[in-house]
Amino acid sequence: MCEDGVEIEVSRTDATMLKKTTNPSDLGGPSFYLTMPSDWKKLPTKAQHTVAPALLQMFADFPQTLQQLAKNQRFEPLAKLLVVAAAGSCVLEVHLSEYVTPTAALTFRVDGAKFSITGPQDIEHEMSIPTPLRDVHRSVGGIYLEYMVSGSLMSPAGVLSLNEFRAQFGNLFDIPKRLPPAVAFYEVDGDYLFCTKAGATFWLGSEHYTGKPGAAGKSVDAVLTEMLKQFRQGKKYHAP
Repeated sequence: MCEDGVEIEVSRTDATMLKKTTNPSDLGGPSFYLTMPSDWKKLPTKAQHTVAPALLQMFADFPQTLQQLAKNQRFEPLAKLLVVAAAGSCVLEVHLSEYVTPTAALTFRVDGAKFSITGPQDIEHEMSIPTPLRDVHRSVGGIYLEYMVSGSLMSPAGVLSLNEFRAQFGNLFDIPKRLPPAVAFYEVDGDYLFCTKAGATFWLGSEHYTGKPGAAGKSVDAVLTEMLKQFRQGKKYHAP
């Protein structure tokens, strides 16, 4: 049995450790932390199925897969993030929940910084996503600093079209009617960062940009360059 906030050691040798805790965001269900790929077989069936094959392979081949991805990247800020990740320690986290979709991610710690990637995934909203963001999704999926905590680059499955955003949040704050087609791909402190197919960005949200878009015209290349730099340092990217 797992007590709230208390890590329970499921197995441990000199080379491997698998830990189980209650869900860190109090969303019901356990969380598992693995340091060795072989421990994946010790997880409950539901937890095993939460780990996509591509993410499990990245964990099994750490750090070689990340090093090779970095060499092949055309977007330099992403290559730098992968180099930093490959130089740190790597833990596979699996979070089960009664209230939200189960999540698996690789968490890296290096030089006091910590960030997680959800793993390469098929891209939804393909026609609406500019190349640099598509490269991030195809290589690492989503990125966050803490599970279910504000300040995350959404995984492909979490990206919201403008119409989906209106349907989900239109009753919470005013959203201008005349906006170009775009997708929300990052959230922090109640604000959402959008990008258009052409690579322009703007913010909408409840914190700084209620009822009006902000920071219009800043390119997604420039935004991602600064955002990935912040992630490498274990920091959130904030609206200017």
